[in-house]
Amino acid sequence: MTTAGPGTLGLPERTGRELEALAARLGTERATALVEAIRRTGEVEPVTRGLLRIEEALLAAPGAEALATRLVLASESLQRLLQRRPGLLRWVHRSASTPVPLDAPTLAGRLDAFLRRGGDEGPAELLRRLRRFKARQALRLAARDLWLGAPMEALGREQTALAEALLQVALPHLEAPLRRRYGAPSPEGFVVLGLGKLGGDDLNWSSDIDLVLVHRGDGMTEGGTAGSVPTVTYYTRLTEALARTMSMVTEDGFCFRVDLDLRPQGRAGAAVSSLPS
Repeated sequence: MTTAGPGTLGLPERTGRELEALAARLGTERATALVEAIRRTGEVEPVTRGLLRIEEALLAAPGAEALATRLVLASESLQRLLQRRPGLLRWVHRSASTPVPLDAPTLAGRLDAFLRRGGDEGPAELLRRLRRFKARQALRLAARDLWLGAPMEALGREQTALAEALLQVALPHLEAPLRRRYGAPSPEGFVVLGLGKLGGDDLNWSSDIDLVLVHRGDGMTEGGTAGSVPTVTYYTRLTEALARTMSMVTEDGFCFRVDLDLRPQGRAGAAVSSLPS
């Protein structure tokens, strides 16, 4: 054991033994880097426990020792993510090593490509892929925050861009089955307005997204496999599907909590408003 080895951290016996075993698998150079990164946090025992939880991820990500300590110290949810998806640590170590932010069009393009690679496998697969993409990008933003020290203003803009990309790409996937069932709405036209922190490019880690949804006007759909419905019914169902798709908690987590209460008349009002109203 060296003077910089795990035995110098003053850990409880069992935790110390487990860290010694991990250090042996990492090799001398990586183990030394890991021990020094743990020591610098000032939170030796909780960080060590977190690192032991993500052992598989750590072993597969050479050079990510310092980043891993920051991530496990910041959040148990990040620990759980890296435990479930260990390959993400190596990915985020590469992806977060550049200070270049990603805007909404870039993220939307990447998400669209990710969804197309999965084919058309139904609503459950859409939920899964949206959440997995969101988790990956949230991890990248956490690394930019904790490792690169990106300014809060920039992180707020990037969180907003991520929410915009998820909404933009999810919407046509959610509308397609409605069009098959009811046909195209007439008049056609629907807009999603972001208010609050979303509208101000200032989302943070715990923000809801405040949405107001507006359709062009009253009419009927052209008819599909389930007949025709009023346009307000069509767009209400689309609004409900969008809110549910973003907010529903699954084994892969959720995208963003959606708040529709800023619409006219608040909770007592319709979920979607017409432009004339």
